[in-house]
Amino acid sequence: MKFAVFGATGGTGRAFCAEALADGHSVVALARDPGKLVLEHGANNVLRGDVLDPGAVEAAVAGCDAVLCTIGAKPRDPAGLCSAGTRNIVTAMERHGVQRLVCVTGCMVGHPPELMRGAVYRVLRWLEIGFIKKMVDDRRLQEQIVQRSTLNWTILRPPRLTDGAATGRYVLGPSIVVGPGAVAARGNVAKAALALLTSAEFSREGVAIFDDPTNFT
Repeated sequence: MKFAVFGATGGTGRAFCAEALADGHSVVALARDPGKLVLEHGANNVLRGDVLDPGAVEAAVAGCDAVLCTIGAKPRDPAGLCSAGTRNIVTAMERHGVQRLVCVTGCMVGHPPELMRGAVYRVLRWLEIGFIKKMVDDRRLQEQIVQRSTLNWTILRPPRLTDGAATGRYVLGPSIVVGPGAVAARGNVAKAALALLTSAEFSREGVAIFDDPTNFT
């Protein structure tokens, strides 16, 4: 399969590209600085461009079979980056007839609060101020844009991310309980995203993911 990847220079996007290429797929990545992404396992496309540029997004999506959106925002980035960029991605996919989308957000954005155990999550929700509030609001709008689309989408919601490699030892689903110490290795999020993109599992659903379920009860 041929995947368009947005957010490819981030930790999860980079891990996904490596996983997909090693599995024999091809990748088209859109990056503001292509030099930050060196793809192994053969020649693949890294296009220079910004997710806020509809033309650049269309160039990346055209001819692909599925799309991974793992864009993230930093304090210095334009306000509304995730929602505006995702709107461009959804529009391009609908225009070009590309149906399968996996969009990575976070547990704090859309996972049911009653399934998130521990004081840390209550405190984090109470602390939704300043940049954190703007970031979470932007992520929630991002999810709404995906959910209102005509696409075959899955929203993937990890808790705190680590730089761990893929182990394949993770659990994901729409109704799983996320414990207070839950983490997700970027490698495992990438591995799960690839599995979702190559199947119809959890179509039009949001799912949480975390590592090593034996640690959480």
